[in-house]
Amino acid sequence: MKKYLVILFALAIFVSCERPEEDGLIRNAVHDIDGNSYDAVRVGNQVWMASNLKTSHYADGTEIPLFNGNTEDIYRMNPLRFYPDENSSNVNDYGYLYTWTAVLNGESPSSLNPSGVQGICPQGWHLPSNAEWEELIATVTQKVQYGESVAHALASNNGSWMQSSEMGTPGQNANLNNSTKFSAVPAGCYDLFCPFYQSLHNGYCNFGYGAYFWSASYYQGEWGSFDLGSYWCMYNNKPQVYCGLDTNGNGFSVRCLRD
Repeated sequence: MKKYLVILFALAIFVSCERPEEDGLIRNAVHDIDGNSYDAVRVGNQVWMASNLKTSHYADGTEIPLFNGNTEDIYRMNPLRFYPDENSSNVNDYGYLYTWTAVLNGESPSSLNPSGVQGICPQGWHLPSNAEWEELIATVTQKVQYGESVAHALASNNGSWMQSSEMGTPGQNANLNNSTKFSAVPAGCYDLFCPFYQSLHNGYCNFGYGAYFWSASYYQGEWGSFDLGSYWCMYNNKPQVYCGLDTNGNGFSVRCLRD
């Protein structure tokens, strides 16, 4: 009898840890090797980090080099991390930006669901593939309310998005954002050739205007053996979430997905 009581008690603890709180978040769902704690959110069958990754080390303790302004490191596509908008005080709220090389951490890209690529993520979590991003968007699309868009539902409501007059966009009425609790923040990106920029200096662009997230998937086309990493993005004045391709040396945010 005691044996069964112990099993039931253990199951009760597990279930209580998995149950989201009233605001929909799973508190302290994961810690990285630097000791940073991340809440998580369940969206459909997936559990995502509810904030951007901000580790300066891989899970094995190896440091991820901080960009020092040497653009040769960009052209060589070295593993790097960047302060969002070139400001160290932004890391706490926006996480770091990372090159795709840093994000993969020597692993091969993947189009699978789940991707199977831990990369830069903590133990028990992985870098989502395009298929997993598509699953997220499909789940949110089924749940959005009248007048709401997918970007609107995923974007944070903490006042970080620049205002927009476009209906159903992250910047249109930020107080109504974030019905999913995904809390996407516009950390911008690092891109020496930033297209369609609204804010740009020293390669840092679109801070406050755009959120960019690396995928574990890649594209190989007319560029021959030159691989391009896939990323997913949203803007303050657009209701959609877009998939794009970019060079491995650019800096984007990372969200990890639980294994």
